[in-house]
Amino acid sequence: MLFGVADIVWQALIGASMTIIMAWMKIDSDRKIRAEAREAAGKAEEVKCTLAASTTGFNTKLDNISTVGLATQKIETEMKDSLNQVKETGDKVHTLVNNAMGIQLKLTATLAKRVSLMPNATVEDKEIAEAAQQIYEEHMAKQARVDRGVKEK
Repeated sequence: MLFGVADIVWQALIGASMTIIMAWMKIDSDRKIRAEAREAAGKAEEVKCTLAASTTGFNTKLDNISTVGLATQKIETEMKDSLNQVKETGDKVHTLVNNAMGIQLKLTATLAKRVSLMPNATVEDKEIAEAAQQIYEEHMAKQARVDRGVKEK
């Protein structure tokens, strides 16, 4: 019984760790995107100022700005796609961890109930079985809210 509770704690820690890792990856990716966007904006501004000061090669330099803008848009699109994939992976991992947690809680509740129904079961065995069932039901209720997209307060 206590080992089952330890498994639950480990699963919760693994789930929290994965969430933290995925959040860190998203934050890190966002920082890189912002840095690349600032760098691209700086380069575009530099090219724009050079073109304004110079009348020779004006059309060629405008074409270069257009090319930089298109390249920046392409990079931005690729980075957004990458972030969406990271988020999607995080959501899938979270779903898998929660599913495994539900299975483990149901197994623990079922085993605790069976122990509490044995002829030599103690009052503590019955209390543990009730607590295990309650923890399972609370988890499933929370998961149902998550599945519906309702955030907890």
